[in-house]
Amino acid sequence: LCLAFGRAETLYQAAFFVFGAFLGSGLQWVFSAALLQKAVEDQLLGRVLALDNASMTLTASVSTLLCGWGLVAWGPRIVADLVGITVLVACLAWLGVHAWWRPLDFDSRPQRASLRSR
Repeated sequence: LCLAFGRAETLYQAAFFVFGAFLGSGLQWVFSAALLQKAVEDQLLGRVLALDNASMTLTASVSTLLCGWGLVAWGPRIVADLVGITVLVACLAWLGVHAWWRPLDFDSRPQRASLRSR
């Protein structure tokens, strides 16, 4: 969507692509947090989620700084294209790693107690 955003001809097209990108980003963050909650033991869960939140905050800050510098140096279309290419490369790398990664077996872990089981 970032590649399409860089080529948008109208403000409405650009807004549509930005909305789609943020929708995907939000879904990814929710899914990753849910998977962390399933994969991490209860004693470490708060620390791991805090580290996840801190890393997202740091990444957002650094990317905002780099995009701002790029906007001044090169202009918005080139920066949008570079961001799109970066996201595309990261997605392809993740797909490549995911093809060889052994999935976690959540069913083999002991089940957590819930209020419904009482």
